[in-house]
Formats: sequence, structure tokens, C-alpha cells
Amino acid sequence: MSSIAFIFDTIFSFIITLIFLYRCGNYRRQHPITTIAVFIAWFFSVLIVFILPLDISLVNQFISLNFFIIYFIFQAVYRDCQLNPPSAPIKPIIDNSTKVKILFNATQKKRRKVFVG
Repeated sequence: MSSIAFIFDTIFSFIITLIFLYRCGNYRRQHPITTIAVFIAWFFSVLIVFILPLDISLVNQFISLNFFIIYFIFQAVYRDCQLNPPSAPIKPIIDNSTKVKILFNATQKKRRKVFVG
């Protein structure tokens, strides 16, 4: 779907640029390199105008599709955890090699970590 739209936009931009160059440029009196340079510059400018909305719409579709996929995966994992709870309680891993105290300074309203070893 997106490749067809991209090809259509590219061909349409090419045709629009040729029409602009025919109407606005004096290609009979100009050097061919000048005409080619102007065509390339106008072509990419017009191409950006037509490709940008296509890009934005495809990104929005991609984000919404990924959101629903992730949502359904999390729902399935949550339901599985509810139906089949773990057999042993899960204990947090505590590293006793470094002890950290968190000091709270009320005047500065900042937390500070102090390593006690």
C-alpha cells in the first residue's frame, strides 16, 4: 500500500516539476546543465511536499498498530499470571556489599546518597 502511494507521489512530483519547468523556465535559451540543475532542485522540493504527509500518516498507523500489539501482549501476560501464579514467592535481590543511606535535606529539598562501607 505505501509503496504504491510512494511511486504515485514520485511520478506526480516528476510531472509537476516538468510542467513548472516548461511554464516558468526558458529551457531553449538556457544551458542544458542549468535546466537539469533547476529540475533537480524543484523536483526534490516538490517531492518533499508530497512525501511528508505520506510519511506522517504511515508513522501514525505504525504507532497505533504497535500500541495495540503491545497492549494485547501485556493483557495476555497479566491473565496468565493471574491464572497460573508462581509457585514460590518472589524475593528481591539485595546486594549487601555496599550499603547506601539516602539522606533528605529539608532546606534544599534534595536527596543525597551516602555510601557507608
